[in-house]
Amino acid sequence: MKKRRRINYLRYMRSPQWAEKKRRFFASKMWKNNPPGNEGGWKCYCCEADNVPLDVHHRSYRRLGNENIAVDLVAVCRLCHEEIHLVGKRDKIDAWDATKKVRDLVVERLKSWGI
Repeated sequence: MKKRRRINYLRYMRSPQWAEKKRRFFASKMWKNNPPGNEGGWKCYCCEADNVPLDVHHRSYRRLGNENIAVDLVAVCRLCHEEIHLVGKRDKIDAWDATKKVRDLVVERLKSWGI
């Protein structure tokens, strides 16, 4: 059963429906001014990088294919996105808990560097 879900997920991630969902996410007015002070641009949720391409990451996969862009998705840079999935798999935690954990790890790193 797990293999079937993975195949469906991969198929969905390559679909025109997902491409449209990502387009709508980045065009949404609710998120357009997030975070404040970035002239309506976008920053990575975890590291706050604002000068890199961003991925749309699922906070949850419960509504895969029928995501609510305000609840189920978040913008992250590629490096944080990869780390989120590694942390989730390693710690056996869900996508949103892994996302928050990576954000906390990044904040700790920046503090230790004096940034």
